Amino acid sequence: MSGSHPVLDARARALAAPDTVAERAGELLALVTFTVERECYGLEARYVREIIRAPELTPVPGTSELWLGVMSLRGELLPVVDLRKALGASAAAPTAEARVLVLGERHGELGVLADAVHEVTAVRQDELLEAPAATNGAVDLVRAVTSTALAVLDGAALLADPRFVFEQSEDGGRATKEGRS
Repeated sequence: MSGSHPVLDARARALAAPDTVAERAGELLALVTFTVERECYGLEARYVREIIRAPELTPVPGTSELWLGVMSLRGELLPVVDLRKALGASAAAPTAEARVLVLGERHGELGVLADAVHEVTAVRQDELLEAPAATNGAVDLVRAVTSTALAVLDGAALLADPRFVFEQSEDGGRATKEGRS
């Protein structure tokens, strides 16, 4: 018996077609949600390497006021910053729920202090709204907002922001792009 069977041909075409569920998943953005100064923020999960309890930090003299200090994370120095000041809020003492989101593309590069970390949620990229104008340089850090007023921070911008960069200088001193210490 030769020839094709219409039902089997249709089934084969359906199986060979791109997976529409996978296509829809590509439109979703996984966000780690957290609170800073009673405001909710989201950060793309792909930038969050881990979340840890807020440790004891070592201050670094001469660094930006955004810096809380550095911590040792598996033998590597990790700068920890306070987004409150970068986002135009007032400074406050960390609470018992405070956590540090360790950000990086391949390894931990920057710690961000959050008052609390909530959950990972998914939002559709086509539902993101343009971020409103902000002050204190925060406009560069906010990528978009959701219809529920969740400000979505730009992980790449956070990691590239010269105010948060920690470098070891050639003569052994610590330096930031904002100035030497």
